[in-house]
Amino acid sequence: MSTSGGKVACSYPVRRYIDQLAYLGVGERHTIDGFDLTGGPYPHQARLLRRAGAPDLADAVDALDLEDFERDQPFGPPTHWISDAETFDLGAQTLHTHRTPGHTRGHTVFELPESGLLFTGDHLLPRITPSLGFEHTPEDSPETSYLGSLTQFADRTGLRMLPAHGDASYPADVRARELLDHHDRRLGEIRQLAADGHRDAASIAAAMTWTRHERHLTELGTVHATTAILEVRAHLEHPVRVGSLVRDGDRPESCQVAE
Repeated sequence: MSTSGGKVACSYPVRRYIDQLAYLGVGERHTIDGFDLTGGPYPHQARLLRRAGAPDLADAVDALDLEDFERDQPFGPPTHWISDAETFDLGAQTLHTHRTPGHTRGHTVFELPESGLLFTGDHLLPRITPSLGFEHTPEDSPETSYLGSLTQFADRTGLRMLPAHGDASYPADVRARELLDHHDRRLGEIRQLAADGHRDAASIAAAMTWTRHERHLTELGTVHATTAILEVRAHLEHPVRVGSLVRDGDRPESCQVAE
C-alpha cells in the first residue's frame, strides 16, 4: 500500500516484476489519469508559477530535465483504489484507512487500532510540514484540504505516529495540533503581508524566510523556490475561500484583505 502517489509511476514496474498487489488512495486517480512527462517533470507547477507572478522561475522549471528514474517508466492504475474508512483484515490486526488530502489529493493514513499505531506517511511529519499539492495534477486549494485532514487526529489520543521521515515516537494528536498552530501562524503572516501591499504569491514568498535555516527565496534552488511560492499560493487560496481575503478583479491571482 502507498500513502500517496507522488512517485506512482515508479511503483508500477515493481508491481509487474514481483507480482504484488498495489493499493493507492482514490484521490491519486487525477495524477494517474493526467500522468504525462512529455512536458517535463512539473508542467502544472510552471503554469501555476506564471499565474502567481514568477515567470522567470516558471521558465527555469520548464527547463528542468527528467531524473533518470523517471524516463521510460511504465505507469498505470493500482490493483485497488483505497477509499476513506475502509477496513482490511490482516489476521492478528485490522487496518483502517483515513483519507488525508493536502500533501497529495489521494494521501491516505493507515491505522492499526489494536496496536495504537498510525502510519502517517507525509501527512504528519515530526520536524517539518509537508509540501502541499506538489503533484502532477494538483487541486485548487490543498491548504483547505490539509487543515481538514489535520483535524481528524487533533483529538485522537493514544496513537503513535509512524511517519515517512523522521522520529517515530511522536503522539499523533500532539503533532497534529502543532501543525495546525504552525499553519495558523503562517496564514496570519501571509495575510499581514497581503495587507501591507504584497498582492501575489511570488512577492509574498520573497518577503518571507524559508526552511528552519531561515533562508530567503533567492537562496533556494529551483524546486524548493517553486514549492515555497506554491505553498504561499495555497495559503492565499484558503482565506479567499473562507472570506478573509478577496481577489483583485483585474488580477485574479492577486489578493487583498477583505473589508
